[in-house]
Amino acid sequence: GRLYYSTSFRYSSLEYKSEKQSNGMELERIIRDKQGSIHNSDTFKRGEVYEITLKVKLNTPEANLLVLDNIPSGFEIVNTAFLTESGEDNGKQESNYFYDEFWYENRRTYDEYRDDKALFSDEYAKLGEHTYSFKVRPLIKGESIYPSAEAFPMYKASTYARTAAKFIKVE
Repeated sequence: GRLYYSTSFRYSSLEYKSEKQSNGMELERIIRDKQGSIHNSDTFKRGEVYEITLKVKLNTPEANLLVLDNIPSGFEIVNTAFLTESGEDNGKQESNYFYDEFWYENRRTYDEYRDDKALFSDEYAKLGEHTYSFKVRPLIKGESIYPSAEAFPMYKASTYARTAAKFIKVE
């Protein structure tokens, strides 16, 4: 019989600054402080909680969309699903679960929080803008790189978006 296959190659740049890139979709990372104001500075305060919002704008509907944000070293993800984690923010983490007339439309498959990244998946993402949010807390003073956030369909390597990486400081 016949065997069909495809390969892809993914890598991280060794340069600490990378440019924003997109092909078929757009991705924007917005950082807000505890008061909800946009945090434009590259300096973060240790122990404060920041909300990271990733906005993906799709030019076409996509199946198996992955959105991931690698967090800087010295940061931790605040998982508000844990009762002991965030006190006043408990249960306030946004969720995109809602259903339209078809089971596959706008259905968030899962949100996964790892030590080094937040990962979001949609089985089917409709045309337009999709928002994904999570909270982080810087724990260790020092300087590090905030790697690029990425969005891409799992099985369509030609479509992707990436934010710029940047150098940050925790005081």
